Amino acid sequence: MQASQGLRCRDLNADREVGSYWEGCLIDMAVNQYGCVAEGKQMGRTRSAVALSANGGLILPDVQLSKGGVTIVPEVKHKDPTRYGQYGYEEYRLDDLVEYAKATGLQVILAIHDHSLAGGKNVTQNRVRDWRWQDVLVLAERHDFSRPGLTWYAGKKVIRNLLYWDVSRFLPLTTHPFFASKTTKILRRDPSRPVMQGTLF
Repeated sequence: MQASQGLRCRDLNADREVGSYWEGCLIDMAVNQYGCVAEGKQMGRTRSAVALSANGGLILPDVQLSKGGVTIVPEVKHKDPTRYGQYGYEEYRLDDLVEYAKATGLQVILAIHDHSLAGGKNVTQNRVRDWRWQDVLVLAERHDFSRPGLTWYAGKKVIRNLLYWDVSRFLPLTTHPFFASKTTKILRRDPSRPVMQGTLF
């Protein structure tokens, strides 16, 4: 099966703004509806946040969510399937996510806001039913198609290998334990505690 070329890499700053918006949407939903503690690792940055390893820098996933003593780390994407019904992602980024997951023992997921379900690429309404997810270790086991394609790397347009998976291999976000049920009690910041810049509460 072949993937469609699509229109990619028109404007790096615009792509970053869109990515940051949907990272914020996932954080807001996770915190205010599902009782998570969240940290945006890439938000507000002009260069990707990285972790150091013996193999060099690993680009970090976008968001860290904790709940009930468990932490997951989503990589957030706002995209739709190709005309062949597949989601695509850069192989070099998947390699980083897999290495990070194996080194930390944390579950790293690819969390996709599917704008074909939401009403279009420029939609701003955030609904949990429009999100899909899969564990990156599962994705790394097998992909359905691959080809070289245009992407951003170090702020430049480059050709890198892209991997594709059928959308049926992704699950509704509500099947993940963190999002299986909405919280009925949200803890709010103690007003006597100092507020630090960048905190959520």
